[in-house]
Amino acid sequence: MAPSIFRKKSDEVLLNAEKKIRQKHALACFNQAISLLYSKKFKQAEQQIHNYKKYIDYNYFFKKDGRTGNTPVLSIIIVAYNTQNALIDCVESILPQMDSQSEIIIVDNGGNESVQEKLFKMNLLYIKNPQNLILSEGRNIGAFFARGDILVFIDDDALVANNYLSSILAAFKSQNIFALRGKVIPKTDAQDTSKISHYNLGESPIQAILNTEGNSAVLKKIYNQFNGMNPLLFGHEGMELSFRIYKKYGTEKVIYWPDTVIYHDYAGTTSKFEEKNKRSAIMDMYLLKRNRGMKKYKKLMKQLILNQTSSEGVL
Repeated sequence: MAPSIFRKKSDEVLLNAEKKIRQKHALACFNQAISLLYSKKFKQAEQQIHNYKKYIDYNYFFKKDGRTGNTPVLSIIIVAYNTQNALIDCVESILPQMDSQSEIIIVDNGGNESVQEKLFKMNLLYIKNPQNLILSEGRNIGAFFARGDILVFIDDDALVANNYLSSILAAFKSQNIFALRGKVIPKTDAQDTSKISHYNLGESPIQAILNTEGNSAVLKKIYNQFNGMNPLLFGHEGMELSFRIYKKYGTEKVIYWPDTVIYHDYAGTTSKFEEKNKRSAIMDMYLLKRNRGMKKYKKLMKQLILNQTSSEGVL
């Protein structure tokens, strides 16, 4: 009989091989789910994403943890894909506001190798996904490793206002809410951003939906209660999460908070604008077909927001 030390090593090798197989199978399921989604085979896509979630284990993703402290209130999650120096600018706009109440988590979907070493030197948690798992699942991964009570989601090419973090803390302290979305101001003079009427809903807090996911915050316990964002969605994922919250708790738990400001362009170029809108249309079709009551909810919230503001065409 082989000595126990050799049996133990052999068992570890087999276990690691099995884990690699499971991870590979999970990623194959994810890719198949996305392909089925864009083919408008929504039920089959959901079956494959279920298999992905069954087999994936985030603990085996590459991580470099440079966080300090261990009891933050805010976990700032930035899902990044091929933004490079713009990602560094985003992080550096946040850093002056950081204290023991906050932590930053970067979930890298790829394309940021040129700035990786800079990120490694910052006080943050860096996670490298094995492939591009898009925004919704990237946020779920960040939430899995978050230590704060409030999850803050920021677009990777955005800049934040000077009072950004304090505005979020003030909102959750003063309002009986589960989630908020902030105001988005164009970062440049890109014309396409001016067409996006829901970015700026005025100067007063109102009941709303999380339709600016890249400037939003959610109580972690609520995010976990509703199993996070739908990994299939690349657009409207905040609306879908808001809908699930609404079905259990009503419209009052999600608000627009105008003091929470980022600077961000919707697309930047006409081609990206058209691509984003085309993708959004597919996501909208999926939501309406696979979520009973979604059409009624969208109509309700459109009217509610219009009643609270003078804006038109919000949704």
